[in-house]
This record gives sequence, C-alpha cells and structure tokens, in this order.
Amino acid sequence: MPFLNPWVLLGLGGIAIPVIIHLLNRHRVQTIDWAAMELLRKVVQVKSRQLRLQDIVLLLLRCLAIAMIVMAAARPTTQVPLGAHDQAVLIALDGSYSMGHRPGVESRMDRARDKVREILHTVGVGQPVTIVEMGDRPHVLARNASYDPGRFEELLGKVQPLAEGLNLERCLSEMSPLVSEMKAPQHEVYLVTDAQASTWRSLTDAARKELGALSTTARVLAVQTDNPGQENLAIIDFKLASGALRNGTIARYDAEIRNQGTIPRDVGQVELFMDDVQVDRQIVGRIAPGQTVSVPLYAPMNKEGIVRLAARIGDDELAIDNVRYATANIRRAVRVLVIDGDTADKAFGSPTDFLSAAISPQKATRADSSLEISAISWLELPNVQISEYDVIVLADVPDVPEERVAALCNFVESGGGLIFFVGDNVNPVVLNKRLMSNGVSLLPGELGPINIDTSLNSAGVQLDPALSDEALISPLRSLPTDLLTECRFNKWMKVTPSAKARVLLKLAVSGDPVLLEQAFGSGKVLLFTSTADRRWNNMAINPLYPILLQQAMTFMTRVPAERGLLVNEPIVLPLPADQAGASVNVTDPSGVSHAVTAGLREGGVLVQWDETSAPGFYKLEAGGESQNATVAVNIDPTESDVKTLTGAEFADALANTGAKAIHGNQGLAVVIQQGRVGTELWLIPAVLALLLMVVEGMVARWQTVRNTRRETQAAKREELLAT
Repeated sequence: MPFLNPWVLLGLGGIAIPVIIHLLNRHRVQTIDWAAMELLRKVVQVKSRQLRLQDIVLLLLRCLAIAMIVMAAARPTTQVPLGAHDQAVLIALDGSYSMGHRPGVESRMDRARDKVREILHTVGVGQPVTIVEMGDRPHVLARNASYDPGRFEELLGKVQPLAEGLNLERCLSEMSPLVSEMKAPQHEVYLVTDAQASTWRSLTDAARKELGALSTTARVLAVQTDNPGQENLAIIDFKLASGALRNGTIARYDAEIRNQGTIPRDVGQVELFMDDVQVDRQIVGRIAPGQTVSVPLYAPMNKEGIVRLAARIGDDELAIDNVRYATANIRRAVRVLVIDGDTADKAFGSPTDFLSAAISPQKATRADSSLEISAISWLELPNVQISEYDVIVLADVPDVPEERVAALCNFVESGGGLIFFVGDNVNPVVLNKRLMSNGVSLLPGELGPINIDTSLNSAGVQLDPALSDEALISPLRSLPTDLLTECRFNKWMKVTPSAKARVLLKLAVSGDPVLLEQAFGSGKVLLFTSTADRRWNNMAINPLYPILLQQAMTFMTRVPAERGLLVNEPIVLPLPADQAGASVNVTDPSGVSHAVTAGLREGGVLVQWDETSAPGFYKLEAGGESQNATVAVNIDPTESDVKTLTGAEFADALANTGAKAIHGNQGLAVVIQQGRVGTELWLIPAVLALLLMVVEGMVARWQTVRNTRRETQAAKREELLAT
C-alpha cells in the first residue's frame, strides 16, 4: 500500500512501548512464601492464567491502536504518489467570445480565470506549465514554461475573450503535440470552459476521438465555470436586400436580430450608420425566446465610392454581437450592354425593349439615369470594346465570334457580369462548344433541347413559388404567391447544371431550371432558360421581371470585397498584372497599419491578408483609387447562443471520452489532489484506532472491576482463616 508520509511508519516502533511496560511490570512482582496461603495455591494458579490471558488481550489492543494511529498519520492511498515536481500541466482556457458574457459584475472569463488560479495553486514552483487560449485554434500564451506565480498571474490578467467561435476539434488536435513536448512522469490537461451547449451538448465524432487520444497520454479534466446568466440579443445577419448601389438611389439592408435567451426581451431600436453617421433608425420592440426578426433599414446612396455601413442595437450582456458590418461600392452609373440576336423595328418587337424597360423603367432614355443602357445587334459584337461595360446581356444570340470569346471570358474573370437569355435563334450545340475557356464552360450549364408545354387548355407551366434565400432572388420572397404562380412558361430550354452552378428559379412541375448562377473568376454569370421577351413566357410582363433584373444589376456589379468575411477568413484582393511585388497598406479596425507584398498566385497577382482576428473594417490601399478596397469582417453568429449545459449534462456529454467533467459545485483542488495521489485511506485506520482504544478501555475497566471484586473476596477468606 502506498503512503503519502511513509517516514511516519517509523512510528510503528512505538508498539514496543506497551510490551516493554508489560514486561517491566512482570519483573516487579515479588514471590513470598506464606504457609497460610498454601491452601489457596491451586485456586490462584488457575486465576493467574486468566489474568495473564487478559493482559495479553489488552497488550494486543494497545499495540494495534498504536499501529493504526501510525498508519493514519502515514496517509495511505490507492495509488503510488509522484513527487512534488513530477506533473506537467497544460491549461486550455476557452477564449471564444461567449466567454465575454457578463450578466452582472463578473463575466464568464473572470470566473474562468479564477478556475485557472485554483489549478495553478496546486502547481509547484518550477513545474512545466503550458497555457493556451482556445478559439478557432489554440493561441499559446505560455509554452512549456517553468511555473512562476507572479509571472503567470500577470499573464492571466491580460487574457481577454477572442472574437472567435470555439473550434474544439482543431484545438484538441493541435494541443496533443504541446502535451508531448513537456517532459514529466505524469501529464495533466485542464479544459476550462463555460460548457456552451451549442459546442458541448453533442460532441462531434472528431472531438470525441481527439479527447480519447489525449486521455491516453494525460489525465484530462474538463472544468466548467459557474454561469448564472443565459440571456443575449444578437444581430446575426446584415445584408443588402434590395435596391441599386448607385449614386442618388436608396438601398434597403436587412438586419436580422435574434433573441438567443430564455425569456422575452425588448430590443429597443436598431440603428444604421453610414461612415459613422446615423442614417436610419427602426424601433424593434419585444422578441420572444428563440425568435428572429428581420428589420429593414434604408441607406441613402448620396455619394460615390466605398462606404462603410454598420447596424447596431443597444448594449446587453454580450456586447460583441450587437453590431454587424457591411460595405458598399456606390457607382455613378452602371453601364449595361444588351446584345440582341433578334432585332426588330417595331416597339417591343425584340428582347432589347423588354430588357431596357425592366432594367430602368421610365428612365432608359434619360441622360441622368444611373443605368446607362446600350443595345447592339449580335453582328456588331466584333466591333465593341467589352471592357467599357459593367454588365453584358446576350439575348437570343445565335453565336459568339471565336475571336470575341476570349475577350468575353476575360471580362467576366475580371469581375464583370454576364446575363444569357436563350431563344429560337440559339444553337445549343454551337454555343456549348464556343463558350469555353481552358476546358471550362462560361455558362453555368450545358444547353439542351427546347421543351414545349403541350398540355391542352394550358396557359403554360408556372414558376415554383418555393424560393431560396439567395441574395439575388430574396426580394421576390416578399411578393404575393399568386404573383409568382402567374408567371407562366410555354417554352424553355433544357439545361444540365454544371457542378458549381446554383439553381435560383425552377418550374413547379418538372423542376427544370429557369435561372442558374455561377461564379467565373471574379465575376458572375446568369443563365435564363427562357426568352427575355414574351415569345416563350409571360415573365417579361410580370411585375417580378423588373424587380429581378434590377436586383441582378446590383448583384452582378458588386465587387468581391463587398461580400464580407468572417473573423479569421483571409482577405484576398486581385491586382493588375503589373502590380506583382508592389507593397499594399492594410489598416485594421484598430487603426494600425501593416505592409504586405502582392505576389503571383493561381495565375494572377493577389495580395492576401490573414490577420482578420477582430471584427470591423479593413482598408487595403494598393495605389490607385480603383485598386483600393474596404472589407467588412464579422464574427460567426453561431457563438451568440450563450446557453450552457448543467453539470449533469456536461458529464453526460463527456461520457466515454476519457475526460472527467468537473462542475462548479465540486472542490477543484480536492479533485486535482485525488487525481495525483489517489483516494486517501487514512480515515479507515483512524477509525479503527479509535475503536481499538474504546475496546481497550472497556476491557481494562472490566478487568479492573473484576480484579477488585476478587481481591475483596480473597480478603474475606483470609479473615475467615485467621479466625
């Protein structure tokens, strides 16, 4: 049996004390021959044997009691204890932004720091310690460092929540080498976390596997902090909903606000800021638990260039998710070139008239229109400078000259937008072969045969009213369902979508695509499988047609930087070929500037910035105004649900992983000590020693009383003999 104080076992020599006393008492007895007592000799001999037996019992009880006291003082345990400096400790502190939740004076991070201090108080000075902060990856704060209480307290005081979610699988995987590099007989890993339900309730197979692997080389304890609050309001999305990003227009942005808590909450108001100036404000009111409301905010586009937009709600328990960012590149005008494959002299006799009326209603001929529309016959395509336009529309074009295909592909790859409408003049076989670039089709699908609705007394096949939430068609979701189903198609071209294409609209019965979208380089391509005029459908005279095409103009002309990123996603800015090796200045949300060099990658010149660790705006300046960009970076909204597991739920989540769950009500220091020395058994010998002393006292008392009685009886006999 192992002992924490084995040197105390030397006290077992104390067992000799009652033995020595017993032997000394025997030698002090003097034998005196007395004739009068001869008659009692036989009786005394029998009684003396009984007395000696009782003395031996008392002697054994006293010896056993001393042995048990010594055993208790030596602190026996269930496992062999290691030395004071035989443990290497890794502490992984949950740094995801939910740890900033502050329902009162203390935040979850404050409570987590207190747990870390409890762990460090069990560590000896000089022991190897590693501390990491867990977020999207483990951020190493101290690596295999000798423990120094003052230095570690200073380090711990500087730890703040990150703007990241918790990627538990990646953190566990990257912590294993950190454990292996610490040289010690025993390794201990402590995961200090708020036990956020969205992360810990249903651990992924990868996380369970990593925990199991870690527990084979270290003792793993998952320590849950006390979490008195579960309430939070958050803006989980902020995006352009409709409108044109052109000077003199008004664009609508939607801010989605969610009550992530357990009780109804009053949001108050949501504000829209443009370049730090408030431009709109909407009252939201009360939101039920788990409810999400979409609040429209209207931004006046009254200047050209890049603008910064932010939607904000009032402060609550978690401040970081009360704001969300976006950018917009406001243009003076969008230049659209319509290439018509079926021109006609009469009004609305060709696709051009329908497209012009839909893209810019009642403004197509105005000089101050923010949409500049030009139209040519497809035969004039060889003479047009495609790069002068923002969007190209090919409507019922029979063919594209081979020498213009490369120019068209370069136009889209560089960020231009291409919209393709089919029609009677389209030759699928020719265009499928023609519109290729390095073996990749410019179109988002392979053109096939023409389908005709042959149903008797049918007005055509209706559009499927079930719409996705894609940015391009999301404004159509607010239209009445009847308006969507009234959009009918008598003819359409069968198209097989490519692997990277997305089907945005489809027919209700057959599910055949009506509108497909695909990214091509930095640009986008839209493919309509029906005509741009009334020949194959009535969509051209349906109210959704101008809404859809005007939305397409905004969608097609947005630069990649306007799409926004999440924290830790890299910013990639394409530059002209002559900018290779150029220095680009990156200004982060805190105002600090960094220099990064543009390089060749994936066949082009790119500048990449990976340090997007904070939400906000990142400004990239590459020289000319046209090459600059401002990128909005936001936090991942999945971390905004701050509800946590109970202690029992946390233990169940970690079952069969090799990790032990420690919740707030358990004594952390006691658990750590038990893990290092096993369960102490000192109480058993201590209780036995007490029982032995009680029994010894009872036996001694019983023997004393009995001996007194016998002496009295012997005295009476002597008196009788004397008389």
